[in-house]
Amino acid sequence: MKHRKIYILFLIGFVLLFLSGCRKLDVSDYTTVIAMGIDKSEKGVKVSVQAVNDFVLGSKPSQSSPVVVFAEEAASIYEAFVKLSNYSVNKLYIFHIQCLIIGSELAQEGIEKHIKFFVFHWETQHNFNIVVAQDEKAEDILKMRSVLENIPAVAVESKLENAEKIYGMGKITFIDEIVTYLYQPNTCLSLSSIAIVGDKEKGKDNESTQTTDPKMRLKVSTIAVFKNDKMVGWLSEEESLGFSHIFDKIEISVLHIMHNNEKLYIGVKNTSCKISFALINNEPTITLKHKMNVSVSEQFGPNEMDMLMEKINEDVKRLMEMAVDVAQNKYNADIFAFCEAIHRANPKYYQSIKENYDAIFPTIKVKYQFNTTIDRTRLK
Repeated sequence: MKHRKIYILFLIGFVLLFLSGCRKLDVSDYTTVIAMGIDKSEKGVKVSVQAVNDFVLGSKPSQSSPVVVFAEEAASIYEAFVKLSNYSVNKLYIFHIQCLIIGSELAQEGIEKHIKFFVFHWETQHNFNIVVAQDEKAEDILKMRSVLENIPAVAVESKLENAEKIYGMGKITFIDEIVTYLYQPNTCLSLSSIAIVGDKEKGKDNESTQTTDPKMRLKVSTIAVFKNDKMVGWLSEEESLGFSHIFDKIEISVLHIMHNNEKLYIGVKNTSCKISFALINNEPTITLKHKMNVSVSEQFGPNEMDMLMEKINEDVKRLMEMAVDVAQNKYNADIFAFCEAIHRANPKYYQSIKENYDAIFPTIKVKYQFNTTIDRTRLK
């Protein structure tokens, strides 16, 4: 037995001696792709890449553009991506992509078959943001320059993160979440959108980054609603805010209410919303338990505080009701994952409605409960 152990150890050492180890990546052989876009085309799909110019790493003169955009059409994303090598001096490397932008026409046609490339490709991570170009081509979004960031894709990513936490218009979505929504019955996908504001042609010029008043800006816009894998429409700004209050995503936002014939602006922070389900009188009922902190800078008497709190809650309820109404009655798309709450609370009931959920979802009653704390105000 002792000799056998010695033999095994010797064999392991012998094998390890001849292992070459991991192959090192020589960055000079690769061009880093920082963002990608996919658009509908006559051939099938048009793939655009925003690649980082070497000058960012200090090897080119500073007057060079920090990024370059290549685009190619083919029947599939993989074929188009391979054909893009005809435009680059190095192999395109997509491990570090920050965002994937989906053109609005392709989103309306369906994204499932295209998303698979980013799920299974061996170079992709699953932590990049995915957005829809609102009424634009993804390629055009990638060509827009940014004043505040050398790399436009980094600017888009930062804007999405800020828009989700501050004000509540944006929504960070990674590839794994998209896969979950596409393959889980009855839940419907929602994505942030990015829009071009101003002169699109001037936004492509380097001069647009050398002014304090650029003629083009990229802006995080409203929420895109999907049914199955197809985009069916957009939420309005107020509906998007209501969606974010339900989706439990807002760190800082603002409300406005009328009080004593004056418009008051209320600071909102740290919202949360819990979704629960119950059968009430044999009717499916969702309860949204909303919690938030608010700050008020005006002076109020003690007797006004209850009235003020009621008005604040009513304004949040109005936004949430708008989002629920458009999801139920316009798009019939469960973007809030109510079905998951139903399944958790009453699996037997969910199984009985699972195959007919499209008929059930618009009839679900929604109740609202609020727990609002005023952090700061000045009492008279």
